[in-house]
Amino acid sequence: MTKFRQCLKSEISLNSLIKATIEILKRYHVDHKLLDSQRPAKNNETNIWNRIARAYFKRTEYKDVINIYSWWKRNTKGYRKFIEDSLPSIPESEEEMQIDDDFKSIDINISKDEVSILKSFILIYDYSSQFNSSFSDFLSEKIQEKGFSCWVSCRSNRFKKRFSQKKKSQYWSGTYQCIVPNCRSIYKCVIDDTERNKRTNHFSNELCIKVTFEKKNDHKKATKVNRCSGYKRQRQSEIVMGNGIVNTIIENTIHNQENQAFLDQKITNRFTLGMMKSALKHFYKISNEAFVDALAAKNLTDQIFSESETHLKGYVQEISLSPFGFLMLSQIQVNIWSSIKKFHSVWYFDATGTIHKKIANQRKPFFYSIVVHDVKNKVFFPFSEFVTTAQDQTSISKYLGLIKNKIQKDMLPDIIVVDMS
Repeated sequence: MTKFRQCLKSEISLNSLIKATIEILKRYHVDHKLLDSQRPAKNNETNIWNRIARAYFKRTEYKDVINIYSWWKRNTKGYRKFIEDSLPSIPESEEEMQIDDDFKSIDINISKDEVSILKSFILIYDYSSQFNSSFSDFLSEKIQEKGFSCWVSCRSNRFKKRFSQKKKSQYWSGTYQCIVPNCRSIYKCVIDDTERNKRTNHFSNELCIKVTFEKKNDHKKATKVNRCSGYKRQRQSEIVMGNGIVNTIIENTIHNQENQAFLDQKITNRFTLGMMKSALKHFYKISNEAFVDALAAKNLTDQIFSESETHLKGYVQEISLSPFGFLMLSQIQVNIWSSIKKFHSVWYFDATGTIHKKIANQRKPFFYSIVVHDVKNKVFFPFSEFVTTAQDQTSISKYLGLIKNKIQKDMLPDIIVVDMS
C-alpha cells in the first residue's frame, strides 16, 4: 500500500464511519445487502455512498466517496463485517423504499406513436448517444400534464452503450432542472433496461420514463422557451460569422425580421452567439493547421472534374506555405460570370482581415474577393477569392495573375473597381 493510501485510511475513524453508515442506512431504509449493487456516482445526491460520505465528512467530494466505497469492498478494519453483523436484513416488502421520504416519483407512459417521436430526438443514429434539446420540451409537457408547473432544461443525459457489460445500469438516464430561477427543482429520469429491444438496441413499442423529484413547487406555470434551432440557427450562425456578434445583436434588436420569437431569448445572448459562430467555424475543419486543412480541401474538390476548355477542376486552385495563401476559383463561377458579363462587365475587388484566423509566425491573413453584380437578378456573386499573409504588391499581383491565366482572355472584365485602400 502506498503512503498516500495509508494517509487516507488513517484519516478515517472506524467508529465514526460505522455510526454514520448505520444512521444513513436506517434513515433511507436501505438494506446493507444492496450496497454491493450501488456504485459511487459523481454529482448524484441520492446515491447512498454520496450520502454516507456527506454524513461523515460533512461534504461530498468524489474522492471521499470512493475512499469509503473502497473500505466497504475490501472490508478494511472489519468495516463491512461490522455493518452486516449490526444491521438485520430489511424484509423484501421494504426493499423498494430506497428513496428518501422527501423524494417522490412519477411514471410517464409513452405510447407507440410517441416512441417514434422520441427516436427523432436522438442526436445521432447510435443508441448509445443522447437526447437533443427538443426532448426537454417533450418531457416538460409530459411533466406539466401530471400537474407540475415546472419547465425543465437538460443538465445531462446519456444512453447505455450497446455492448456495455454493466448489466444493472439503466438503458437511459438524465438529469433535468426547472428553468424558473426561484425553483430550480431537479428531476432525475430513467428508462429501464427492460424497455430496450436487445436485438436492435432500440426502444420497445411502448415504454415508461420514471421521474424522481424532491418536491412539487407551486410557482406560476412556466412556459416553453423559444430556441433558435434547425435552419434558423444555421442561418443565424452565418449572419454572426459575416457581421460579427455585436452587429448581429444590434440588427436583431432594431430590425429582428427573422428572429422575432428570439428577441428576449438566448438568441440575443452574446455567449450563445459566440458558441454558434465557433460551431460554424469548426464544423468543416479537419486540422488546426491551416495548410493541412487547405490541402485536404484541395484534394477533395479536385475530384470534381470539368470538361470545359479551361480545364478547371475543383475549387482550391493554388496553395502556398510561406507566405501562407490559397486561391479559390471553380468552373461553375466562371460559367456564371460568362452570363453576367454580357450585361455588366465589372469586377469589384476588395479585402478584409476579419475572415481568416491568424497563422502562427506569419502576418495577419487577409481575405481578397472579386465580386460581380448580376444586374438582371439584382444579386452580388463572388467570382474568385484568395487568402494571403503577404499584403504587398508582389503577392497580390501573383494571385491576380493566376486568376488571369486560368480563364480565357474574353472572360476578363472591361472595368475593375477598387477602393484604393
